[in-house]
Amino acid sequence: MDYCGGSSKGETVAQEKEGTEGGTMKMKFVRTKSTWRNRPSVKVHRTKEGLVFEVISAVLIVLLWVIAVVLFLHSPEKVPTHFGADLETNAIGSKSVLLIMAAVGTFTTILMLVSAYFPHKMVNMPFEVTDVRQYAPIVQMTRVLAIEIALLFISIVIMMGAYYKSVLPKILLPCIFVLIIITTIYYSVKAYKLRKSER
Repeated sequence: MDYCGGSSKGETVAQEKEGTEGGTMKMKFVRTKSTWRNRPSVKVHRTKEGLVFEVISAVLIVLLWVIAVVLFLHSPEKVPTHFGADLETNAIGSKSVLLIMAAVGTFTTILMLVSAYFPHKMVNMPFEVTDVRQYAPIVQMTRVLAIEIALLFISIVIMMGAYYKSVLPKILLPCIFVLIIITTIYYSVKAYKLRKSER
């Protein structure tokens, strides 16, 4: 998984957890002297797992831009820009919004990947983080969310540019929203349980 290192004055905490294939992943964290908002501070190093998430996210970002540019070139001057709760269009605007959404999606996805390396500074949780071991699920959450957010913006761009030609985005969009909520809740609960175990 991740190795989080700090200063030589830090406190080392080792954690073992079940892997996806029934094996054991060892995660090692070091609590550094400095803190951010009274949180334990950690340094997250690059790992193969992190690289896999980053490569997948990069592929999705490239796909997002390919779809956005192709739809931009083949769409009319006006495209749907806003949808109601029933996913029916209720506003139209310039097709340049396709490129804007691609840019926003790219920025948001990269921001999530970067935040995985600075969870004590860039990730807010609905509870107090008191143990460095809590950062393991938090880092995993941000990386999974990066992929889901990229998929979300791909669906949004397709829905805007091919609204009358494809019903797929209408199906995918709600599913991705639900997936993002489930991911957030799942990893938040995992992180919170680690906090409770210290009591």
